Amino acid sequence: MTHSQTGTLFESLDILLEKERHALLAGDLGEISSILAEKETFLDRLSALKGPQTETLAPLRDKVSRNQVLLDSALQGIREVADRMNALRQA
Repeated sequence: MTHSQTGTLFESLDILLEKERHALLAGDLGEISSILAEKETFLDRLSALKGPQTETLAPLRDKVSRNQVLLDSALQGIREVADRMNALRQA
């Protein structure tokens, strides 16, 4: 992969991570679902890169971590709602 292609890959993933963040904050589960497959493809392509990319990858890694925290929180909220609905059905 050329330097130009690598830069485009990083830029595209950065844009996708921002899109994912906005979808998570908006609670748009449909959008989050469609982003997931695209993100997996990007991450597979990144893992295939060779050579030192630490400086370039650090901001992306931070965004992935930030979004993971948001996703974990969203999933916890969904679980809590499901538990409450189950409790209401049983009452």
